[in-house]
Amino acid sequence: MKTIDTRGRLCPEPLIMTRRAIAQGAPGDEFEVLTDNATACSNLRSYLTELGIAFRAESRPEGDAIRFTLSDVPAGAGAAAPEPVCDVQPPKAAGATGDYCVVVASDRMGRGDDDLGRILLRAFINSLGEAERLPGHILFYNSGINAALEGSDTVEALRGLQARGVEILVCGTCLDFYGAKERLAVGTVSNMFKITEVVTKAGHAVYP
Repeated sequence: MKTIDTRGRLCPEPLIMTRRAIAQGAPGDEFEVLTDNATACSNLRSYLTELGIAFRAESRPEGDAIRFTLSDVPAGAGAAAPEPVCDVQPPKAAGATGDYCVVVASDRMGRGDDDLGRILLRAFINSLGEAERLPGHILFYNSGINAALEGSDTVEALRGLQARGVEILVCGTCLDFYGAKERLAVGTVSNMFKITEVVTKAGHAVYP
């Protein structure tokens, strides 16, 4: 069995290390991924599920362990695809979204007065639903995650966008850093690997 020890590493490193090991593996190879980070464990579970790889998760005193075997997996998950990509996406409303993404990296918009910046960001998010062409994704990281938390006056607008097919991804490492994971009101907990993938594949990215 091959052990991938990601303990002490934050996302997206555990995901990247696992992806590389899968790319270099062959059908029948057995792997064990060790992690002591709850967000990394959740992201690894989602990644393996998207690839169609069955796994077994175990809780241990020194951290969680995820075991899986590369056998009878979808084409492209092993050595034949050095850069396996998760292409599974939730269904979207027909014609609802465009080929761009919106990246919210702060809890304010523009530079200058902070209070004004927060007002502008709120207005931007609440107005986005009126755009002729919606984004395919909205990405939140650093203090930008505040817009997706309970109590934010942008949550309802974001829920409306999500219902119309816009995928909302919120950085799990950022939620952990700010101690806000339990307050997430809209969107999916994600990781920097996935966020980077979305940004690089989008037709263009909008940074309000």
